[in-house]
Amino acid sequence: MLTGRRTSKLEEAADEIKRDDPTAAVAWRSADAGVFDEAEATVAAVVERFGQIDIVVNAAGIYVPCAFHELTGELWRESMSATLDSMAYVSIAAARRMVRQQSGRILLTSSIDDRLSEPWAAPYNAAKSATSSLVRSMALDLAPYNIQANAVAPGLVDTDMAWVESMTEDDLRWSNPQARPGAPDEIANVFTYLALDAPDFLNGEVIFVDGGKTIASRPPKPAAARR
Repeated sequence: MLTGRRTSKLEEAADEIKRDDPTAAVAWRSADAGVFDEAEATVAAVVERFGQIDIVVNAAGIYVPCAFHELTGELWRESMSATLDSMAYVSIAAARRMVRQQSGRILLTSSIDDRLSEPWAAPYNAAKSATSSLVRSMALDLAPYNIQANAVAPGLVDTDMAWVESMTEDDLRWSNPQARPGAPDEIANVFTYLALDAPDFLNGEVIFVDGGKTIASRPPKPAAARR
């Protein structure tokens, strides 16, 4: 079950999945998961359609550049609703069903901004730090019911949200030691592992997939300078 606010994107994603695997059972539902009742209704629709809910992948968020002193209450609330509340609300609704069935896996999307802060991104930075904290709380509360909660924290990834096409070679070198953006599949593969293959003993973790960005004290020098 795919869910999001933009119907056209949901239709495109469902069609792509069906093209790749014509036997796949795919449904979609347009909803704003940042509204608790809509998140609850979406999870209820999953259970009605498929019988139960075993895996949740929360991958929602927005990034609106704005200096901290220029933020409005409306912009702050919009950012937190889309980037943090949506993941919490869907997870709460799903966890209630998973507790009854005594099994499940819930995955959240954090960011390197959990550890590193970007300028002009206070709501996004705060939401991602909260996401990493949230997944640890979820793991503790849900472990007695055989439910695991983990998060993936991507670095720069080649998506529409990252404006990679406008980056210079220097920008990429500063982005991580590999001096390139990650591919969406590189992030998706980590989610797939956590959803399907990871041991139950892996719980409450935030896995950084960032080309080494968060372990580097400074960006690497160009190869010519090293020589």
